[in-house]
Amino acid sequence: MKSCVEQLRRDLDTNSNIWRASQDNGDEIVAPNAVGLDMEFATLDSIRSISIVSLIQVATFQSAFVIDAIKLRPHISQFLGDLLEDPGVVKIVHGGNADIRMLWTDFDIRVANLFDTYQASVSLAKHTATGGHGLGRVVGRYYGTPLDKRLQRADWRIRPLPDRMVDYAADDARYLPGLL
Repeated sequence: MKSCVEQLRRDLDTNSNIWRASQDNGDEIVAPNAVGLDMEFATLDSIRSISIVSLIQVATFQSAFVIDAIKLRPHISQFLGDLLEDPGVVKIVHGGNADIRMLWTDFDIRVANLFDTYQASVSLAKHTATGGHGLGRVVGRYYGTPLDKRLQRADWRIRPLPDRMVDYAADDARYLPGLL
């Protein structure tokens, strides 16, 4: 996990050299330091709403990582805490209320500088409220191809995770920085 966080920091350090655009008036726009953040949960008791964090996905404009939060649970705060609490890095989530709550209650991480693409989509109100704001549809609108969300309710406790589940999880974070 340490090498994952080191790569995320390297990506953030080089971010301003990669994502630049010029405005009509000649001013330059530099993309902010940002990471996409998502989590997959396994429901242990649906009646009492008890869940366990199974995966944490973190992505920059260049890289995406899927972290096994079951196996690495004792180390999550140590390695991800500084990054997620850093106000100089925008954390981008999509409907991240449960993610943020679980980071706080399970790992004592208080995420700083948060942008929620679900809330932005609803606020922009460009689309119908009937399912038009889910991540799959929002990605579809901005990237041209909707995300396949069939694995959303999969059992994220199984190990080893099949490649298709790892790819699904990575995609949930991979597209978030570009939605900022």
